[in-house]
Amino acid sequence: MNLTNNAVKFTLKGAVQVSIKLLEKNKEWVSLLFSIKDTGIGIPEKAQNTLFQEFTQSDSSISRQYGGTGLGLAISKNLTNLMGGKITLQSKQDVGSEFMFELKFKYKEQKMTTSPNNNMELPQEITILVAEDNPINQKVAVLTLRHLGLTCDVAKNGLEALQMHKEKRYDIILMDMQMPVLDGLNASQKIRSFEANENIDNSTYIIALTANASSDDKQKCLDAGMNNFISKPFKQDGLMEVLSKGIKTLH
Repeated sequence: MNLTNNAVKFTLKGAVQVSIKLLEKNKEWVSLLFSIKDTGIGIPEKAQNTLFQEFTQSDSSISRQYGGTGLGLAISKNLTNLMGGKITLQSKQDVGSEFMFELKFKYKEQKMTTSPNNNMELPQEITILVAEDNPINQKVAVLTLRHLGLTCDVAKNGLEALQMHKEKRYDIILMDMQMPVLDGLNASQKIRSFEANENIDNSTYIIALTANASSDDKQKCLDAGMNNFISKPFKQDGLMEVLSKGIKTLH
């Protein structure tokens, strides 16, 4: 984490690449090479030999411009040494740096267990709406659905979700409980009112996305007209399970 944070901090343009390579493996242990490579400011050659010493930075202006005490690399080196590894550095000023360290970990072959949900097939033609205001949570939901072979639309708040559902009539809505403008509970109530007024028989299956898994919160979801709920952060198997239940109600 420290090496990656440094790479991000000192890279104003270009890229930071974090990779792990398997070097060797047997029945008891694996040897892994960790690499953190950036296109940042780089480190002068004369400063590289002392860089891992405590309170050392390659240039006094670094601490003024970027902050830091100069302890991070020394701590990283000590931790790596304690784990039986060693940090190495390749760097060129104004070009970038690459920090690498090799570590051995105990290894035990394990048989993969197959979840019963993995055998379920989800129809790709179902329409799904993700109502979530957090951009990171949006991406997690979209990517997880993509891994399941599904696509979705995204609404940034409950009011937007309501308006989009009126236009497209989604089969399934993943509804965050806490959103600006209109939260998930009120949005679900309004969706149910809309469906009742329009005499829609096949109502959308609403799954609450909630960080709270208490019985009171679950009951609030059901009282608001939601059909199911899943706690955040959710796993792919858990999402597949609630989606499968929703799909069964559509046929």
